[in-house]
Amino acid sequence: MPFAERVRQNFDDPALIESSLLAEHVAALARGEVIERPIYDFSTYIRIPGETEPMRAGALLIVEGLFALYYPEILPLYQLRVYVDTPDEVCFQRRVKRDVEQRGRTEASVRLQYEAMVRPSSLLFVRPSAKNADLTIDDTEALDWKVEPVLAAMRERQLLRTAG
Repeated sequence: MPFAERVRQNFDDPALIESSLLAEHVAALARGEVIERPIYDFSTYIRIPGETEPMRAGALLIVEGLFALYYPEILPLYQLRVYVDTPDEVCFQRRVKRDVEQRGRTEASVRLQYEAMVRPSSLLFVRPSAKNADLTIDDTEALDWKVEPVLAAMRERQLLRTAG
């Protein structure tokens, strides 16, 4: 696909994510296997052909991302599901910072993409996936108040024993 066409794709739509590969990799990591994680170049919107990175789960496997709670096939693999609820303005500010600093984009292009694709997809796919969480954390509170409920839930489910 030419670059001009890739730029117009809505990568904030879960249909464009390789969910079958994601599910396969999460399941393999949960079994303690090594995976070959694809390497992506987000500034050009492509997976780098032939480049992967070996990855093995540690004592705890943390799956994070916009669609971590969206795909039904990976939900049963989780022992604890946490949704981090972040206000739209904070999401936008973080995206501008990342895309300008790391991906060479302009603030205007980030704003245009955010309003046309990112926020509508968030409202349609990401925010509703919060219903699949065991715990919702408010991303506006102090860090210690965010971590403590997660640690408490992990202790309750005896997940910390396996990590120590």
